[in-house]
Amino acid sequence: MIADVLPELAWMPRTHAGRPAAVLPKSYSRGGVSPGTLRFSERTIRQVAAERGPRMSAFGMCCKALVRETWLRHVRRIDFRTATNDKACAAYEAMTVAEFADINRKQAWANWRTIPRNLSGRMPATPVRAVDLCCGIGESTAVLACYAPRGSQILGLEYNRRFVDDARRARYTTIDGAPAAVTFRAQSVLDEFRDVRGARVASSSIDLINACGAVGCHFAPADALRLARECARVLKPEGLALLDSGYDGLDAAALDEIFTTHGFTIVGRAVSCPLDRRAQLCLKRNSL
Repeated sequence: MIADVLPELAWMPRTHAGRPAAVLPKSYSRGGVSPGTLRFSERTIRQVAAERGPRMSAFGMCCKALVRETWLRHVRRIDFRTATNDKACAAYEAMTVAEFADINRKQAWANWRTIPRNLSGRMPATPVRAVDLCCGIGESTAVLACYAPRGSQILGLEYNRRFVDDARRARYTTIDGAPAAVTFRAQSVLDEFRDVRGARVASSSIDLINACGAVGCHFAPADALRLARECARVLKPEGLALLDSGYDGLDAAALDEIFTTHGFTIVGRAVSCPLDRRAQLCLKRNSL
């Protein structure tokens, strides 16, 4: 048990997953594919996912999501499966936090696997500045906080103010249990990125951008073009953009084409399991 190794974790306020933070595994090591980066073994990723991610079985998650989606569609008349961003935002605005948590549980499970797989050997070992797009209630933000080096700063951007309020109530920690610096702002990610004070995020100031279950589900090509321009503006040269692909919104080929024209190169892709057809792409901003 974690508390047996570090007894002080037993009284700590809850993490985003509602449990004490994981102990730093021995397989978490420096020196990945690129010099000066962090590398996470598959054993570490699975261990941390089991400790911090959703604990419901895959069958249970699918059943609960199906029941909740059926309820939303036929009783509440909410249809969130649309590639029209405005309609998707309106659908999520109509949901309660609990309803969103149920339909997003499979994505939350996937996040604990795809994000660290894409970051391994690519994320700097020094503190980073990261932006989590369409962060919902902070579940993907919790993954970034876990794996980012101590001293990193993470900004979550989400359109739904109620989701942002819920995300702010959680406690975010690094992989070894240290408090993580996380802030949130309610805004559309199709607008200029702004920080919690409303200030414009400076050009070439961000090391990492992440999006899960958003671009591949709810973005049309015109939306992705706006996003690509803003990502290119705020990312440092060789900064990373982790973006989900899908079928309702943009597939991997369409994302590749759009972001390549804005100075990005695909350097990796990750799936949560062999049956997962929706890869999260890892794109690097080309050097100037």
